[in-house]
Order: sequence, then C-alpha cells, then structure tokens
Amino acid sequence: MSRQKMNTHTLALTILFGLPLALPGQTLSQQAQSQANSFWNQRLTRCGDTAYVAFKSGEVDAFKNAQIAVQAQPLNEADRLNGWEWKGVTGFTATATRMWVAHETLGVYGPLGWQPWVPGTGPAGMFGIYTASVEKLHGAWRVVPNPVFPLGEMRAFDCSQIPPEQFDPNSALVQHEFREAACRRFMSAGGGIAGWDQVASLRFWMTTIRDRSGQDVPGPGVDPKTCRDDKGNTVLMILAGSLAPPVEAIQVLLGMGLDLNARNNAGETALLLARKAAANLTANGLNPGEPNRVIGLMMNIMDPQPVHKTLKKKSAAPEAVQGTGPELTLWTGIKNGLTAENGYQYFGSALKDAAIPTLKGTVVGSRPACNPKELLVAISDASNAEVSVRLQTPLNGMLQPGVQIEWEGVPSAFTRSPFLLTMETVNSKIKALGMLQVSPCTP
Repeated sequence: MSRQKMNTHTLALTILFGLPLALPGQTLSQQAQSQANSFWNQRLTRCGDTAYVAFKSGEVDAFKNAQIAVQAQPLNEADRLNGWEWKGVTGFTATATRMWVAHETLGVYGPLGWQPWVPGTGPAGMFGIYTASVEKLHGAWRVVPNPVFPLGEMRAFDCSQIPPEQFDPNSALVQHEFREAACRRFMSAGGGIAGWDQVASLRFWMTTIRDRSGQDVPGPGVDPKTCRDDKGNTVLMILAGSLAPPVEAIQVLLGMGLDLNARNNAGETALLLARKAAANLTANGLNPGEPNRVIGLMMNIMDPQPVHKTLKKKSAAPEAVQGTGPELTLWTGIKNGLTAENGYQYFGSALKDAAIPTLKGTVVGSRPACNPKELLVAISDASNAEVSVRLQTPLNGMLQPGVQIEWEGVPSAFTRSPFLLTMETVNSKIKALGMLQVSPCTP
C-alpha cells in the first residue's frame, strides 16, 4: 500500500474512532506503526521535506526529512497476564533540526528568528520530548504521549505560516507573536489592571511589549479583541467577572466595540460573569455596586434587534416618573431587550436571578390591598404597571398609589402579554422619594 493511500485510510479511521483500526493481515508491529503514523501525522505539519511543530509561545520547531519510528519493548510473563499484547515507544527521527525563537526566549537561545540547523537524531535516539508509548492492552490500541510532551501548548500551523529566513521585527508574524506574548502575560497576571489610573494601566498593557532584556518598551501589546486565556476568557470577561472590576477601564473596552455576545469555553458571556460577581458579593453580605455598574454599562450597549431604536422613542419616560437619569437609561435597555423577538431568551440569559442596579418608578397598585407584599410599578409612564416588586416582608397597612420609589432587586419572572417583569427584593432596598402614605386597613 502506498504512503498516500495509507495516510488517507488512517485519516478516515482517525476521524471516526480517534485511532486507526488494524488493517487485515497486519502483524502487531505493523499495527503499532499504523497507530504511530496516525498520532504523529496529526501533530506534524509537513511542507516539502520539512516537518513543523508550532507552540502557543511562538516557538516553531523544524525537522528535516522527519521519519516516524517505532521501537518494540519485550513483554514478560506479567505483562501478558495483565493483558498486554504489544508495547513499545514511538517518536520520529530527522537528519537536521532547528528552532524559530520567540521573543520572550531571547536570553536563552540567542537572536530572534531561526537558529542554525543542528544534526538530527538517529533511530536509537528519537527526540526526547517528542515520544509516546504505543501499546495494545486487552485487545485495544492506544498511544500515550510522554508526560513532558507539551500537547496542550501546541497550536494549529500550516505551510503558509512558516517564518521567513530573514527576521523582520515589523513583519505581521512577529507583531502577532508580540501580541500573543503580551496576552499570555496579561492573563497570567489575572488581568492586572491596577493603580489609581485604571485607563492608563489598560493602555500600558495594550501598547507595551517585553524586549530581549526583560524590559517593557513600546510595541504591539494586548489586543482585547483577540486575546483569550486557556479557558476562552476575553480581556473583557476577565475584568467584568472580577469582584472589584475596574469600571473605567471596562468603559474604554466597551468603547472599542467588543463583541458582548462572545462566550468562553463554558458558554459564559462577560455580562453573565459580571452578574455572577454581583451575586457572589450579595450572597456574602457585601456591596455589589461596582459589578452592578458594569452590568448597567453592558446592558445599555446591548441592542438585540434594530427595532429598538423605534421602541426607545416610544418609551421615553416623562420627567414626573424618572427624568432622564441613569435609571431611565438602564430601564430602557432592559425593556428593549424584553420586548425584542428573543425577549424570553434575553430574560433567561441576561436578567433572571441577576442583581439589577437601582430603578425608579411610580407605584400604581399593590397586592393584596391590605398588608401588600407586591407593589405594581410604572416606569415608562405614570399609570401602566411594568414591574411587580415582591417584598420580602409585607407592608403594615394600605399603601396609597402615586408614591415614587427607587429599588434594587433580582428578576425572577417575566410575561410579555401583558408585559410585566417580576423582581424580588428585601424591604431595605426600597426607598420612597416622597411621603410614603400607609393607612390602616379598613374592615
């Protein structure tokens, strides 16, 4: 069988089962070689007579005339009794090898760019970390990488990404590597926005690189639109999910037009992480004010449907209800999201069980009338209830409609027709903006 046909067959089986099946008539050694071929061909990028392996650090290793090798290991009686049918080690050999050095490793390897070619290894001395165990145990083949082999640090690579022979610090490749290195440093620092000037701190990360001597110098730093950690978190997610988020720095990021619908590996958005931070603080009896500010900023930007522009014009609140302050802006964003086509999805993913900052409105009713535990509040006008505020403990007496209140709460339910958002709150989170008239219940 030709190498091309065998590789095609191996690839197809790999896609279906992860590792190739044994071909009819193959010896155990031939089956082991087939397993090794599949394992390495998924990790080596072959371009002409050279194979490449690339890492997230920016390092690229090149191997001239790489050949996949397998060495059998003798089985003893205990191995056979334990179910082993074959075991050995696989790696690859090359006639020469060299490395493309990323900028952060300058002090270790030398100048930036390709290092000189050095002699490769022969069949007896396969590359140290580039080895794996191959074994057939209880009738099933498996390939187990060397524990020190940095599989998790490898990145996708194709022949168009081969670094040039002549190092150019202004090339797109090198600029990309600088940004990747800055991203890794930012994430390893836990999103280090510190100091009295949050905006200056953020801009430092975005405009600074670390040179060969370890000094911070001007250059292409962190790119908030592409930088992610190993869990898929963006710069905005890291900052928004903090218990003490740098609000001013987050405002700068939001002004850059970042995708608020971006999700990490766990499916979480920056808004959801901010809500978790607020809920965490609330559950521990701490003030969630800063996370709530971040939540408000993001909710004001979210615009699920183009129709929102029309809705905003129709829902402008009169001065008597809540003026033109941040409470009105916050409510407009919430209502626009709820009245959009995907309003129920918006409620479930962005509002339900999340701490909402202060809102203002006019009480237009209460339930029950005597000792009410639920206040019906109008926000967009002074007569139509839009929010049901459920109290932790009932009021003592009958509440006269028309009083203006402000409150903080957690949405628990929503209906579109009739429109009503239900929010749970503790009595201490409600404040009357005028005289609160509560009269005794009449028989």
